[in-house]
Amino acid sequence: EKEGLLVKVEGKVTRIDGQNIFVNDGTGESRVYVEGYIGSSKNPGVADEWKTRINVGDKVSAIGLASEDPEGHRLRVRDSAEIENLSSNKVTGVSLDKTSAELEVNETLELKATITPEDATNKEVTWASSDEK
Repeated sequence: EKEGLLVKVEGKVTRIDGQNIFVNDGTGESRVYVEGYIGSSKNPGVADEWKTRINVGDKVSAIGLASEDPEGHRLRVRDSAEIENLSSNKVTGVSLDKTSAELEVNETLELKATITPEDATNKEVTWASSDEK
């Protein structure tokens, strides 16, 4: 008979070895296992997408099934979106170096964006305009 428990672990990533993320929750090291075919419901079609988000030293939480394999006890993740990086520093604001400008036809203007806080994890800016021209 096989059975398992759905559990959550939260702690600091101490090492990453292949498909294993080792997390210390303060009581010892736990192994979080991500089977190679397991994808992310938030980013489908990208293999091992968690590897771009999770690094040694990050504080993470992971949800999965407690089980055992030949390497020992593990938390087997069902969806890599359930591995969350709690170290992420979210953007709280974006400001531009100019608040208004007048341009002639075919003239261009470069805007500089400043992201706050300075140590935000993802500072990518997507520009959009309501003027389709």
